[in-house]
Amino acid sequence: MKCAEDGLVPVSSKELGELRRVKPAWRQGIPKTKATSEIQKSSFGAENSKAKNALEFARDWRRLDDTAKVAYLERNGLTRIRKIWRQELDAAQLEDILKICLTLNIDWLRAVADSARFSLNAAFVDDIHLKHALIDKAKDDANLKDTLQTAFFPSSP
Repeated sequence: MKCAEDGLVPVSSKELGELRRVKPAWRQGIPKTKATSEIQKSSFGAENSKAKNALEFARDWRRLDDTAKVAYLERNGLTRIRKIWRQELDAAQLEDILKICLTLNIDWLRAVADSARFSLNAAFVDDIHLKHALIDKAKDDANLKDTLQTAFFPSSP
C-alpha cells in the first residue's frame, strides 16, 4: 500500500468526522456586526443607489417594485438617466419604463425616445393602448410625437 511506504497513518473515523464539520472558507462569511449590516444596507440596496451605467440601471430596475421605480428615476435625475439610456436601454424594460413615463413629465418621455436603439426596441412594445396614450401625451411636441408615431407604427414598405 502506498500510504505504508510513505509513512502515512490512516485517518481515524473521529478525525474524519471533525474534518466534515469544518466549513469551507467561502461558506464562513463575514461575521454580522452592526457596522457590516449598515454597509450592506447602504451600499447594496437598489433603493438607495444611483446607477453609474446601463448595466447597473438594468440590475437595479429589475429589483424594484413599481412605486420604488419612480423614486429611483427621480433620485438618479434626468441628466444621469439620459446619459445611461444613450448607452443602452434594455428592450425588456422599455414597456415598463414607458408605463411609468405616463405618470411623469414629458421630459422623461423625451429621454426614452432619445435612447439608444429606441426605434428598434419600440417594436417589442405590445400594449397598443400604451402606445396611443404616449403619442397623445406628446401631442404638444411635434418632434416627439413624430418619433413615437414612427417607432410604434412603422410604415410598411
